[in-house]
Amino acid sequence: LEEAKLYKQLAEEMERIYKKYIFLLKKRVKSQEEKERKEEEKRASMIKSIEKRIQKLLGKARKALREGKKEEAERIHRIIEELREKQEKLMPLPFPEIPGEQMDILRKKVEWFLKMAHKAAERGEEEKAMKLRRIAEELEKRLAAREKHFYDQRLRNRDVEREKLKREIMELAQKSARALMEGRMEKYAKLQKEIRERGKRIRELSRSKRPERIEREWERRLSRLERRLERLEETMEKILKALHQKNKEEHENEEEEEKEE
Repeated sequence: LEEAKLYKQLAEEMERIYKKYIFLLKKRVKSQEEKERKEEEKRASMIKSIEKRIQKLLGKARKALREGKKEEAERIHRIIEELREKQEKLMPLPFPEIPGEQMDILRKKVEWFLKMAHKAAERGEEEKAMKLRRIAEELEKRLAAREKHFYDQRLRNRDVEREKLKREIMELAQKSARALMEGRMEKYAKLQKEIRERGKRIRELSRSKRPERIEREWERRLSRLERRLERLEETMEKILKALHQKNKEEHENEEEEEKEE
């Protein structure tokens, strides 16, 4: 009876820890999703305001051309180009392959303009060479912005994968606890292996990204709970084995008594 009480207490403690563990994971996922949602809203608002400004400037440029103010129209078009670049940096990249191809095209363009600038300089056409170098510099800036945006997108994708793995670990942990309480040791071992594999993948994804202070605090709290769970699971496993052995001995003793009778 005492062993049964102890087993019940351990089961209740494990259930309480799992609930806390799941609550922490849910809270963490929710806060990350909220942060991403706010960032997306801010970016969409900025893109919209830039587009409005571009449309206004296009109207002014058309008016300047009608009035024969060519220099004014060119100045406005340069501002529009700058705004378009700014807008492009803010635009989300839906498919990683496409920006990769676009970046290759930009690199080739940069190389070509620099080559042409060098040839112009050799011919003594300094003004033309300067103009070509300026174009190459602008393209290099655009390329750098694209590369940064592409890298940021990859980081966001990695965060999504990490959160997905954590949700899977949460579900597997619940199944694992149930299997242990029911005494299905093979199922329990299989689920623990799956949890370890996902944990390994999360660590791989986290290595190349420096965690923030809050992130580290979450990790510490979750790892403490994980260690506690491991200790409880070990204790429960020992109790299960002891109970199994005791039942076996009692069954053998009963059989011997029956034979003697």
